Amino acid sequence: MFQVFTAGDLEQLLFCGLIAVAAFNGLGLLKLWFFLEMNLERDRNWTARELKRLEIALTSDRLNAAADLK
Repeated sequence: MFQVFTAGDLEQLLFCGLIAVAAFNGLGLLKLWFFLEMNLERDRNWTARELKRLEIALTSDRLNAAADLK
């Protein structure tokens, strides 16, 4: 990054600037990917818990209905 400010000619300045922009862009994408992975993992766990809760609720309703028929 420091080379952008000490570049001797325009070609070196553009090259170093392009590398710096690409590096910052890559770092931002990496951070975004990690953030999305953390949130998706949490949402997957939440969805599994919610489905398990519904499964238990439906099973208990069926058991209660079967007990009422007897």
